[in-house]
Amino acid sequence: MATLQYSLLLSFTLSALVSTILAHNITDILSGFPEYSEFNKYLTQTKLADEINTRQTITVLALNNGAMTALAAKHPLSVIKNALSLLVVLDYYDPTKLHQISKGTTLSTTLYQTTGNAPGNLGFVNITDLQGGKVGFGSAAPGSKLDSSYTKSVKQVPYNISILEISQPIIAPGILTAPAPTPSSVNITALLEKAGCKTFASLLQTSGVIKTYQSAADKGLTIFAPNDEAFKAAGVPDLSKLTNAEIVSLLQYHATATYSPFGSLKTSKDPISTLASKFDLTVTSTGDSVTLHTGIGPSRVAETVLDSTPLVIFTVDNVLLPVELFGKAPSPAPAGEPVSAPSPSPSPVASTPAPASVEAPSPLAASPPAPPVETPGGAPSGAPFGSENSTADGSAAVHVSVPVLVTVSATHPPGPETKQALPLCDTQMSVTLHTNLGDIKCEIACDEVPKASENFLALCASGYYDGTIFHRNIKGFMIQGGDPTGTGKGGTSIWGKKFNDEIRESLKHNARGTLSMANSGPNTNGSQFFINYAKQPHLNGLYSVFGKVIHGFEVLDIMEKTQTGPGDRPLAEIRINRVTIHANPLAG
Repeated sequence: MATLQYSLLLSFTLSALVSTILAHNITDILSGFPEYSEFNKYLTQTKLADEINTRQTITVLALNNGAMTALAAKHPLSVIKNALSLLVVLDYYDPTKLHQISKGTTLSTTLYQTTGNAPGNLGFVNITDLQGGKVGFGSAAPGSKLDSSYTKSVKQVPYNISILEISQPIIAPGILTAPAPTPSSVNITALLEKAGCKTFASLLQTSGVIKTYQSAADKGLTIFAPNDEAFKAAGVPDLSKLTNAEIVSLLQYHATATYSPFGSLKTSKDPISTLASKFDLTVTSTGDSVTLHTGIGPSRVAETVLDSTPLVIFTVDNVLLPVELFGKAPSPAPAGEPVSAPSPSPSPVASTPAPASVEAPSPLAASPPAPPVETPGGAPSGAPFGSENSTADGSAAVHVSVPVLVTVSATHPPGPETKQALPLCDTQMSVTLHTNLGDIKCEIACDEVPKASENFLALCASGYYDGTIFHRNIKGFMIQGGDPTGTGKGGTSIWGKKFNDEIRESLKHNARGTLSMANSGPNTNGSQFFINYAKQPHLNGLYSVFGKVIHGFEVLDIMEKTQTGPGDRPLAEIRINRVTIHANPLAG
């Protein structure tokens, strides 16, 4: 019998309840403060403003005109963008929170960390509450000083965006001295070849279109490069049968004469003009995924090869075929093959389109072969289981309506087991984990795994996971969290005791983003869970899969790159700030 008392108050609005989510516009907000006009100008020129506007739970560390002018006078725009990226913190800090930092100091992730250009801890900032009410800011790189300090609050839209003024830029080692070649001097084909786009690079050279790209680069150029596999896909025309003019038009269609980094693509609403004159592209975005549409078929923007203002190079999953050249769209091709499961192969779970799963060798030699919840006695490491400017009315923010959102309020701690499943699992559900690195949205398999789903959703609803950390992170394997103690030894179910596994043949650890319960042996599920970085067939039959990531793979990428210390513990904290529960997986 559980000894903990459990009180869970669930308030459902079963009618079509519409939620409003605050979407901010940093340019509009700063336009009301002329002392930050230079800072605002450079956020616009570097397109960082677009990136800021696509994110929730964010803090912008603003520089006044004097500090911004001093920074901009000495460096090219690409370097300025990197420096300003360090001033965009992927967490919410208002003046009160600055003075309530746990243990007086913390490392926070910045936008610079998401670029993939920040080795080690260079994409993190050190925020320290100093004596006398002062707060210092500095690079998280070892040996760095707290060169900047908090001077005043500028504006807050609570828990959405906070703008704070700091005394001077936060400078990470090498960020201002890194080579900054002019766009026209960048070896585009070499970068493409290294990124797995050799066919595309070769076509650019043999056709002479590379010269068109190079001449446009200094004024602004965005390249969408299909990977080599894309040219082998069904429906791609035989290039040997195309005329030279058609090949030139095809290659020009893969670039636009503007600087459009990922954040700008996410906010794009109008057709994009390409170098192929009248042939345009349209863009759609869902969560952290951006898709290009040609009229024949879609192509997902996969990776950023280079983002050096005003030149950006992306890889895309499919060749972009303008409908004006290649006619109407063919019959829809079959969806991408699911990753095969061990024989006998069960029917794959119908999945929402998502980034292709990442193949990675299982790290069995270096870590336990499964994500254990540690027992209090400690299982062997190799065991198989084991401010006055604040505004609450959202001024300078846009209200966006989204589909049905179930509002759940609850109190914790957990207690006696309920006799039947709560209404939480009566419909298709999803949750958004709002982490300090960004948002991850997961679809929950309520119908197939009702007990694990009920437990997870109720814990989310009660705020049980709010403020908890991911305590274990293994690249190529998985990231584990859900323990309020942060040790890997804590956590309990809503019933105050362990509950049984729900192993389903239809739910496998067969893709990146699989969401599963962690345990310390058969039928020992509590509150801890993990997310796969790659398919892990050796976990099938041992751990209960109860969901999958449907948006936020970009955030998962950042998590995987986070450096770890002893016990695979992230050196920089990865934290769940809060959780939103949706009745509709496609709700925003």
